Amino acid sequence: MPDSACPDGIWESVPGRPTERLRPGVLRYHGFRAQFSRPRRRLELPSGTVTLVVGFDEKLSLDNAQGHEADLYSAVLAGVHASAGSGGHQGRLSGMEIVMTPWAAYSLLGAAMHELAGRHLAAEDVLGRRLGPLADALASAPDWPRRFALVDAALVSWRAAGPSCSPLVARAWDEVGVRRGLVTTDRLAETVGWGRRQLEKRFREQIGVSPKIAGRIVRLNHTLRALAAGRGLSETAAAVGFSDQSHLSREFKAMTSLRPRQFVQAIAEHRVVERIPGHLTSVLLEN
Repeated sequence: MPDSACPDGIWESVPGRPTERLRPGVLRYHGFRAQFSRPRRRLELPSGTVTLVVGFDEKLSLDNAQGHEADLYSAVLAGVHASAGSGGHQGRLSGMEIVMTPWAAYSLLGAAMHELAGRHLAAEDVLGRRLGPLADALASAPDWPRRFALVDAALVSWRAAGPSCSPLVARAWDEVGVRRGLVTTDRLAETVGWGRRQLEKRFREQIGVSPKIAGRIVRLNHTLRALAAGRGLSETAAAVGFSDQSHLSREFKAMTSLRPRQFVQAIAEHRVVERIPGHLTSVLLEN
């Protein structure tokens, strides 16, 4: 798509659809380029996905857990998060974002997902020598369609060399989504024909978090969508399975660091971003 302009500068945002061979596990590609006159920061909300972001020029900036000076990365790998984190850039940024389900990332990356959960890592620490050739090819490719094709080829190759994800883990993950996060671990284990301990072990390995935490993330996503659609707090609490409005508010603050009304205000100010279809993924922070 052509560049878009705003008072702060210009940006380019190009969605890409992964090859059918990688779906449904690989959800989308997102090419981006931004040139702004001032730094930008955003709050990344829990989404239940694993993301790989490969930068082309300027480094990616992410706040560390201690609140010290932000860490800089050439490429970032983020596992499933149950709480929000923040990051940003100095005004210039370009690169490619690859968004995956955690069970697909287990096969593609060849890493146990609990090692990534709740963390942002330098991608080369996990991908090793696989990352360099892909990053160089993406940076030198002449256009976005060629870059998307390069990612397709790389991911197909990585998956062929990686461990196989259990179809029952993928089924259980889908079941959490279908039930909007409102399913017990015992019921989920019964659905796939495993014992509770076996399900929890496989989830830790191939998803990164427990079935209970996965349910919390899914329920948060439905909460975000309901509030964005204009539903009130009491109505949303009842619709997504919270005991009352106070329960919703406590869980919302714990997982996003925002109060529900702050999120609603961000929606009104057009500061909420949907980088993954069906998921409100980020809140642009005010400078």
